[in-house]
Amino acid sequence: MNELLLTAIRFGFLGLLWIFVFAVMSTLRRDLKGASASASSRRADLASNRTTRRDRAQKAQPGGIEILDGPLAGATMAFSGADIVIGRAPDCTIVLIDDYVSSKHTRLRRVDNVWFVEDLGSTNGTWVNRARITNATPLSVGMVINVGRTPVKVTA
Repeated sequence: MNELLLTAIRFGFLGLLWIFVFAVMSTLRRDLKGASASASSRRADLASNRTTRRDRAQKAQPGGIEILDGPLAGATMAFSGADIVIGRAPDCTIVLIDDYVSSKHTRLRRVDNVWFVEDLGSTNGTWVNRARITNATPLSVGMVINVGRTPVKVTA
């Protein structure tokens, strides 16, 4: 084969290779710009959802609790200004007959018009929406607090 033809084919192949590399780079750049734009819009959506949830939470303040299971199933208690202590001890505000409940298991307390649930060092822990809590956790309507084996729902 002619040396000149072979060199022309090599340069042609090299040119096609560079065109392919530039096409890939431009596609990647376009995708990355689109991803960052969609990420910023996603962040804005999350911020608006947080605001919406916060607004809903402010509209529907916790007003009481309802015991969902056990001997006291269906019993309700409205929140007052005083702390509510849940446990097996007779001096608790709500006395639960449950082997998995400590004598003073959980406390619901109001701080600056916000109700919190906190574990009082119980053996089996206090669970809010299937997650064990270690610190005071703000209450919202619809939350389910598990005290031992007894579920308690926060109502409006």
